[in-house]
Amino acid sequence: MIAASDLEALREALEVPAPAPKPLPRCVVPRAEVSEALREIARMVAAVYRVEYGRLIGKRRTNHLAMARHVAMYLGRELTRGSFPEIGAFFSRDHATVIHAVRRIGAMRAASPVFAAAIDALARRAGEEGKSDGTDLTAAA
Repeated sequence: MIAASDLEALREALEVPAPAPKPLPRCVVPRAEVSEALREIARMVAAVYRVEYGRLIGKRRTNHLAMARHVAMYLGRELTRGSFPEIGAFFSRDHATVIHAVRRIGAMRAASPVFAAAIDALARRAGEEGKSDGTDLTAAA
């Protein structure tokens, strides 16, 4: 279950209203650029959750780190063409962990409009940062 402080921190950091959740657009990041896109997503999520990038992709499993990592995995799956094994390898996890993260964050988006809005804002932010370096992370497939 997500901690209220995590939701509040996300909402405050992103200053997001609470619309109904919509599916995120699939991206068109070329296969060769998936790891770079995952790195950008992980850095952005680490900054929003106020955790060190190294810890986000590391082995620790505290609740706060696991939630941030799951959000990054979810966004990585939704915004890139990365396979479950590719995303898992990037985060030093196996594909089953990525499947769990994607299902968990998807269910949380469906259950909480505030959380869904925060995830959507992160996806838009990832797209804006991707466009600045020439990689469009949110272009429709």
